Amino acid sequence: MERPSNRALISVALFAPENSRYRHSLQSMDAIGTIIDKSRPELFGEVDLAIFLIEADRGISNEEISTFQQIRELQLPTLILVASLLLDSKGSDQWDFDDVIMLVNRVLEPAITPFLVLHGDDGTPSGLFDLARKKVIDYSGANPNEIEPESDLMNLTQEFRTEYEESGYSESDFISGLTVVALPFIPERGIGLVETAHLLTKLQQAQI
Repeated sequence: MERPSNRALISVALFAPENSRYRHSLQSMDAIGTIIDKSRPELFGEVDLAIFLIEADRGISNEEISTFQQIRELQLPTLILVASLLLDSKGSDQWDFDDVIMLVNRVLEPAITPFLVLHGDDGTPSGLFDLARKKVIDYSGANPNEIEPESDLMNLTQEFRTEYEESGYSESDFISGLTVVALPFIPERGIGLVETAHLLTKLQQAQI
């Protein structure tokens, strides 16, 4: 697929664990042009977006905490992507998105989470619940499918929806760098790719 020529490509400061298997999923996104990493701190203030890729099974290092604080002082639009949310071949414990967000809120900065991760019968992530639109995005099939939530799910998510609504979050808060957004990022299931691309497109549109 050719990259769109009518929009400026986004320059990104990407912070991810060394040899992360998730880097390629980000680097191949159409909206992203230049990518710099932690080895070039002198360029942090010249990029359009900072992305922190947190692999749940590795946690958050002291170096990442320090770098995050440096980025936030620049008031850059900042996106946190939480990966490694599936069981690995070694049978390690499965990490929950909500648990990682609790850690993010405690050691980095309170982040807005527009989506909840839904799990299938086998306990693995199978979709998302859109808190703003109150829709289920089912990723269990070949293509994502948007469906209406059942009443039980609406009851279970009431507290999360109330918290989200009371935050007053709008995408302009993310674009201006005022609010950090955190998304689940599970390319193995397709989860998080469209949602990340949506925010990148919003940044592109703001540059026009």
